[in-house]
Amino acid sequence: MNYEIVEYNSIYCNEIISLIVRNLMDVNIKDYGIEKMREHASKFTPQVLENYSENSKMYVALENGKVVGTLRIDKNQNGNQDDYVLLTVFVLPDCFNRGIGTKLVSTGENYVKTLNGKSITIPSSVDACKFYEKLGYFYVNGNNPDKDGVVLMRKDLI
Repeated sequence: MNYEIVEYNSIYCNEIISLIVRNLMDVNIKDYGIEKMREHASKFTPQVLENYSENSKMYVALENGKVVGTLRIDKNQNGNQDDYVLLTVFVLPDCFNRGIGTKLVSTGENYVKTLNGKSITIPSSVDACKFYEKLGYFYVNGNNPDKDGVVLMRKDLI
């Protein structure tokens, strides 16, 4: 494993956007269709990423200086005060099954623990549910996606 996890820096912004768009158009498109993924992809702009970085914690996975994954952590607006949410979790499709996603999620969980967080919620894509299950996350409302195609998953840290 020749990668490292670092905190977000704006120098990674364009690579992160490319990584996210590639995931949406290559992976998530199978479950959600081209129109929905185009619409979703258009929401990821440099301004949006900068706003995320100012209002939440972001990590980037780098391999030889190249962005191969990303993750964002925020307070769960729908949960209790000790509940956090992992968002914008993406790994470059060429790098799947190499432990990068696992390391990103573990880094996010460790960060939440430093904040005395007690649980983490993940609004998962259909495709990613099995990955999160392997990491100890469980289905909040069953494994059927909601009207937006999201499957809510959760893990208690205590």
